[in-house]
Amino acid sequence: MSTGSAFTDARRGMIYAIACELADTSPELLTDSSPEEIFKSAAEFGVSAMVAASLSRVGLATDSMRAALNMSIRRAILMDHERRRVSDVLTSLGIRHAFLKGTVLKDLYPSVGLREMTDCDVLFDHTFRSSLRDAMVSLGYTVGEYGSGCHDIYIKEPVYNFEMHVSLFSPLESQILYDYFEGALDRAAATEGSALCVFSPEDQYVYVKAHEYKHYSLGGTGIRSLLDTYVYAEALGDSLDNEYVERELSKLGISDFCRRTLALSRKLFSLSSARSFYTGELQLTPDEESMLSYYFGSGLYGNIENKVANALSDKGGRFPKIRYLLRRIFPPMEWYKVNAPFYYKYRILIPVFVVKRAVVRLFKSPRKHIGELNALIKTEGNTRNESDLQKKG
Repeated sequence: MSTGSAFTDARRGMIYAIACELADTSPELLTDSSPEEIFKSAAEFGVSAMVAASLSRVGLATDSMRAALNMSIRRAILMDHERRRVSDVLTSLGIRHAFLKGTVLKDLYPSVGLREMTDCDVLFDHTFRSSLRDAMVSLGYTVGEYGSGCHDIYIKEPVYNFEMHVSLFSPLESQILYDYFEGALDRAAATEGSALCVFSPEDQYVYVKAHEYKHYSLGGTGIRSLLDTYVYAEALGDSLDNEYVERELSKLGISDFCRRTLALSRKLFSLSSARSFYTGELQLTPDEESMLSYYFGSGLYGNIENKVANALSDKGGRFPKIRYLLRRIFPPMEWYKVNAPFYYKYRILIPVFVVKRAVVRLFKSPRKHIGELNALIKTEGNTRNESDLQKKG
């Protein structure tokens, strides 16, 4: 029985409720639990719609829980309609594009709205970046971010948020992932009569796991990543070309990570195992317990404590905290190429940018950066977790 502080009763109940919903059955064991605490935990990890649906089966869902589920369903329906509209406009302009991550994964879940989404991720032909911006503005979108980083952001009321990717990874995040996925759109199959391209289930899975690994190795990623892995594997099953998947994951050096996370997801979300996890009878290995604690400790999108600790553990050598701080204040030239192309082109102005960036960040989000500084001071920088979470395939 796992006794770690990360494995609270509410989190155990959350896992069990999710497994029951996936199995289309009622979570009868939860009748003596606190539905409010379970739902609160689910909201922390972006799975509140799934848990609300499960709790509704046994009459434990409150009005606010049902409202959250209905909102997720509404958002999914609206986003599906808008996604088709945007795709049609891109097709009219001859801009090749492909949908990614949650936009694809959501259709593998039992019903509409159970896989929550806050945005729609799209990979497109980067040579049309300005044309796509004009198209999105013509559709009534506000430009949230443009021209730097791996994606641009477009926002429109009431719920629309599109992340338009010119590339799937930055070389600053991982050179291996960047090189492998450069030109990824060319691997996707064209759709007849459309500029929409579709990745094979195998390539989509490789990307989903590579994206998870990126977040996991930087600031962490939450339990929904394990849920996505389980749903994807269960939905496609033996239809996946597992030899191809294993070969491609090995090229990225993450095959061992992917095997371990798949095994852990099956141990958590299969109904009998989830029931045992809830009652405290499920036996986790030390590696599984450590990995699960890391997922639970990462919230939905990771946290600054993980980010700092992981960065320091990668640096090694002498004075890693000082080197971390200097790198954050004075990024390498590769950072400017991706995130501040104007200053990369006019490098003489970089000192101006450094001062401007520091002042803007201090006044725009002081708590965030003070929190990062506190994390840097407090962390020992020697763990990603106890069982070598960066183990390669």
